[in-house]
Amino acid sequence: MIKTRYPIALEIDDQPFSIVVNEPTKAQQKKIGDIFDKSALEHSKRDSLQSELNETQNEFDINKQILSEDDVNDRHSILLEQKAHNKRIPQILKDITELDKTLTNMSETLNEAFAKRFDLLVSGNDKAALKKEIETKNINYQVLFNAISELVKKEKVKK
Repeated sequence: MIKTRYPIALEIDDQPFSIVVNEPTKAQQKKIGDIFDKSALEHSKRDSLQSELNETQNEFDINKQILSEDDVNDRHSILLEQKAHNKRIPQILKDITELDKTLTNMSETLNEAFAKRFDLLVSGNDKAALKKEIETKNINYQVLFNAISELVKKEKVKK
């Protein structure tokens, strides 16, 4: 017999909670994965902007050094390039700053994903009470799911 639901008893500070942990469906796995995909996309965009800033700043510095020399053949085109860099650098910095305001750090993303996992995979009479206890005691959902996973492993071995 293949089981996809595991009734477990979890204790937090000697307070017992009876819950049922379900194996995730493909749709549930996708919902959890979407959280990571969104975060990865945000971080990728930030990395791309940072690379562009570094490149532009480097080109600006090189052009500045070239312009400081006396025998520059194409001074006009270099000055036009510098003017473009002077406009682009503050814009990139602004874009990075705006993105940083909304960017979640990886530990927040992990906690969000594990909270979503809790909502999707845990059921039972004590689910609401457990969730309240988690929030009250500020327990990280990743830590909670590590404990739940250990209990589920023990249930799987019993069968």
